[in-house]
Amino acid sequence: MTTPDQPDTAQTEEPANAAPAAARQGLRPASENASRIINSPDNDRRRGALLRGTPKKPEADSEQARTKRPTLKIDRDKVADGAKAGAQKPTSPASPVNLGANQRSIRSLPFVDLYLRLDSEGEARFCPMAKKGLRQGNLLVPKAYRQDLERLRQQIMPIQKDDFSVIHDGMRLRGARRRISNGQTWTALRRVSDDVPSLAELRFNPQLIPHLQGLGKRTGLVIVSGATGHGKTTSCTALLSYFLKTYGHLAYTLEDPVEYQLQGEHGEGGYCFQTEVDKDADWALGLKSALRWHPRYLLVGEIRSPDAANQVLRAATSGHLVLTTMHAGSIEETLNAIIQISELALGNRATQLLADGLVCVLHQTLRSWGPFVRFLFTEPDNPGDPIRACLRDNKVEQLGTYIEQQETIVFGPNAYEQRKKDKQRA
Repeated sequence: MTTPDQPDTAQTEEPANAAPAAARQGLRPASENASRIINSPDNDRRRGALLRGTPKKPEADSEQARTKRPTLKIDRDKVADGAKAGAQKPTSPASPVNLGANQRSIRSLPFVDLYLRLDSEGEARFCPMAKKGLRQGNLLVPKAYRQDLERLRQQIMPIQKDDFSVIHDGMRLRGARRRISNGQTWTALRRVSDDVPSLAELRFNPQLIPHLQGLGKRTGLVIVSGATGHGKTTSCTALLSYFLKTYGHLAYTLEDPVEYQLQGEHGEGGYCFQTEVDKDADWALGLKSALRWHPRYLLVGEIRSPDAANQVLRAATSGHLVLTTMHAGSIEETLNAIIQISELALGNRATQLLADGLVCVLHQTLRSWGPFVRFLFTEPDNPGDPIRACLRDNKVEQLGTYIEQQETIVFGPNAYEQRKKDKQRA
């Protein structure tokens, strides 16, 4: 007796010139056996069962379902007032207010940076996300967003600070307001995610990630440097989040403004207090106050004054791990910059404190494939570390050799060639 998925072997005759079954199974490739089984006229029962068991693709149940959905053409300033008969009108993410039939929420605009004029309504530009198919540049915001732009403008106008953060329809925006030369007032708004990314999600090199994650066991100063908009604060936040989830303890942040939501519990035994600094002069006072909370980790958004640099170096040499950012073009420029600014408050002691407290310097440049990172680590619990000696002697220009040596250790003997390829991939 046979089943629908089993051929009737009793009625199947072997071809006269066929080889023995065992030899045929041992010598024929699997693909050839599969082809013979599927195409064999003696195997109609199995083939029929397979075809009957294959689910059919669901058919479109309406003409509208077969019609291609229209997409927003962000490179044009005009949006059609209506749709052709039978076409589906585009929709935008849910908004707490009714924006009208032809209006859209800013949340649906694929922007990274949004530039909004505050002293007059209706004028706005944006830089699109770096996605395939999206026209790049600084473009006019389509008129379909005009109503929601006015809501956002009215929300920002009462804010007194020039650097601020705002939440609009559940979307977090970091803003900077400036009066420009022709008398107009504009604000630049950057979209910020509430979800803190991991180093892997930021596409850091997998060989470098374990070395960065291990910094959470140390005390001292970690500096992330780079140009504006190249993810310095995001990298610091990702590191701090990992430290809290993995090692626990208490973190305290001073930011202007707050970008990612870190306030609250992280994992088991990790907690973060997140604060904003209103004025540049408040950075040093905020750091003094932060130390009274006895945090294991300190996140300082940026070193902007000699007094703040003084407090950062003192905290880094008194049992805390301090993470901060600086604007600089290289690792050497980063170290020279912090020496120069801290010398205004500490004099010649600045280089000694930096040499004693430095843990790591990262300089990152965002590429289309992820961050291109150069790094310099000091040896833990080793006052005689040659990197620290160069800092004490103010010979920062000699650190290039140690940077290349560490890249070879982390990435292998072809690190230099790989670095050149990474630069060419930009």
